[in-house]
Amino acid sequence: MKEILAKWKSVENLQNDFTDLLMKIQGSGYANLVYCKTARSIHLMETKDQDPVSMVPGKVPILGIDAWEHSWYLKYKNEKKKYATEIWKIVNWSDMEKRYKEAL
Repeated sequence: MKEILAKWKSVENLQNDFTDLLMKIQGSGYANLVYCKTARSIHLMETKDQDPVSMVPGKVPILGIDAWEHSWYLKYKNEKKKYATEIWKIVNWSDMEKRYKEAL
């Protein structure tokens, strides 16, 4: 949480930036929160298709959200933004913290 607050000033700001990234993805891909080993900090990044973050040198996945229609269309129809905001209700913050600590 300290890292999130240092970078985004609030969880809401992180969620807004994450949602913006997710909304920009057309077709298949993921919005990701990652730990960058070289910068020694977390940031957001997009991955295309089914390409895993772990294939990007120096990046460790903390959270990945699927942007492809199969992940949201049946429940949300044409409301991708609703999916992008509702997903935060089920995000497992404890798992994210564990991944972050392991990345360090």
